[in-house]
Amino acid sequence: MSDRIFIIDREFLYKLTNESNARWYGHTPSELIGQHVAEFVGAHRFETEVRPTLERCFKGHTLEYDFEDTEPGGRPVIVGARLEPFRNGEGEIEGAVVTLRDVTETRRLSERLERLALADDLTGLANRRAFETWLDTRLQALARRCGAARFQRCLHRSRRLQDRQRHGRPRRRRPLPERDRRAAGRIRLRHGPCRTDRRRRIRHGDRRRRPGERPCRLRARAGNV
Repeated sequence: MSDRIFIIDREFLYKLTNESNARWYGHTPSELIGQHVAEFVGAHRFETEVRPTLERCFKGHTLEYDFEDTEPGGRPVIVGARLEPFRNGEGEIEGAVVTLRDVTETRRLSERLERLALADDLTGLANRRAFETWLDTRLQALARRCGAARFQRCLHRSRRLQDRQRHGRPRRRRPLPERDRRAAGRIRLRHGPCRTDRRRRIRHGDRRRRPGERPCRLRARAGNV
């Protein structure tokens, strides 16, 4: 079905309507013109939904929203509504131009894409985006309840948690056994710093051994290590 377009005046009467909207209610366009909106949508729905929305449009607001409805065949549909002020030649608002469109398939596709973005299609388990969305919501709620300093501490802890999930827990340097520590303490350099070590060579300079100079050797004070 094509878009339903009609104009409602400030007395909530149909001033103009297209054939698609008239066929929705089972009438011709000429039969709808001059009729009150409440006769077709019901008195309760008119007072709770339609009237407040039209009155906002009469004040100059342009409104867009979705609502659930039932087509004449009984199938439930989602309708996208757009209301714009209808002005005369002098710029005065005389009514509202209403456009109704069936957006059922569009909304269902959007909801499915949103579910696929937040959960696995096969298992139904939440993915990383769902976790980040949940975490962001909790952080915003925490920021409203507590002060800025406490919120920053909580944010720092949450970032550390995310880093652990991405890269794993950082590896700590294992201490040497007691025997290796004692052995390392007994080793000393006999002829100054060892120039064969790359780091010490960079620190002390790479000078060549002069003739007659003994090479650098490691010797333990007591026993073999």
